[in-house]
Amino acid sequence: MEEKLNAILCELEKLRARSTEPSPFLNKTEAADMLRVHPKTLSDWRREHLKKGIHYTTTPRGEARYIRIMLEDWFINRENPAAHQRAIEVWNQQRLANAKSTPSRRPHR
Repeated sequence: MEEKLNAILCELEKLRARSTEPSPFLNKTEAADMLRVHPKTLSDWRREHLKKGIHYTTTPRGEARYIRIMLEDWFINRENPAAHQRAIEVWNQQRLANAKSTPSRRPHR
């Protein structure tokens, strides 16, 4: 009985730990708050500097969802484009590696 209780408590701790991890995606308000800028400034930057698929994606409703890690890196390195380009290359390589290791979801015929 005690082992079962400990196992349940352990699972609860794992769930709590996961819930405190920040989401990899931010809406416009969350991204603007993170960067301490007005949401309009962020929208202007998206049009002028940010790349779809790298810094943000869009929902079916057309709302931007910013990719936290790449937005942070762009903001930190906006005066050093070469450093940010290296981060983009590394991020793309990681995405490709993850895509190759994920099994296909197409139904078998």
